Amino acid sequence: DVIEDPNQRWSPAKVIYGDTDSAFIKFPNRDRKCAYDMAKDITGHVSDINPAKVILKYEKVYQPCILHQKKRYVGYCYEEKDSKPHLDPVGIELVRRDSCPLVQKMQEKVLRILFIRRDLSEVKKYILRQAKKILASRIRLEDYIFRKEIKTDAYKDPNRVPAAQIIANKLERDRKST
Repeated sequence: DVIEDPNQRWSPAKVIYGDTDSAFIKFPNRDRKCAYDMAKDITGHVSDINPAKVILKYEKVYQPCILHQKKRYVGYCYEEKDSKPHLDPVGIELVRRDSCPLVQKMQEKVLRILFIRRDLSEVKKYILRQAKKILASRIRLEDYIFRKEIKTDAYKDPNRVPAAQIIANKLERDRKST
């Protein structure tokens, strides 16, 4: 959707994603500082034209940003106009508990190379170096281990308990019996 812009101040700003609690607005051909000013202006305008309880708040500018899908994105985040950026991953493997450390470490390094150097050939070199380490068994075993919390509540269908829960129950029984 294109944002209603009565004075053409934000043109050609475009909402590229929005749901009940957030919106991503793209400002083509604008630098980060201009995007910051426009975002602050838009949030004020939207809050002014809505009922008193509807307030849109500015949070941050991403440059660059990868919007993978709903609730899964990452970007170099600037919270203030002249602030230093930080990597802000949301919902991706880098911050998920059901991902192994090897994937998390590699994803973070790839994103930093991509966002800082903006050089896909450097990304490719890094991935090839890591692949060689994997094939030569030069990666710590711990980096392959998935760690995830398991639900310990009673399950609705006792015949459909996940394997991890069965193992955890058995380990707990064995621990108590010794």
